[in-house]
Amino acid sequence: MITTAILPAVGVSFALLMGRKRISYYWHLLIYAPAAFFIVMFALIEPYRAGAVCQAIFIQYPTAGLLGDFYGTYYIIYVLGSATLFYFFSSRRR
Repeated sequence: MITTAILPAVGVSFALLMGRKRISYYWHLLIYAPAAFFIVMFALIEPYRAGAVCQAIFIQYPTAGLLGDFYGTYYIIYVLGSATLFYFFSSRRR
């Protein structure tokens, strides 16, 4: 879960890099802050570390509750944001 928590933030950073957008370090801190929060959540808090249930395709966290919903929201927003950035940067170069 630690690896998957950081992937959306890496996608946004890579999209900005591909668009040749230079941003300050504090914007990088802001981009990676939710990922750092979820890494700490999944690594240190016992119910999240030991409460995983393996299903056929996905790993589910039934004890995640509201924080699990926030994780899903963070993930989809960052993935859609990086896809949007990739689209606009690729269409601009034509």
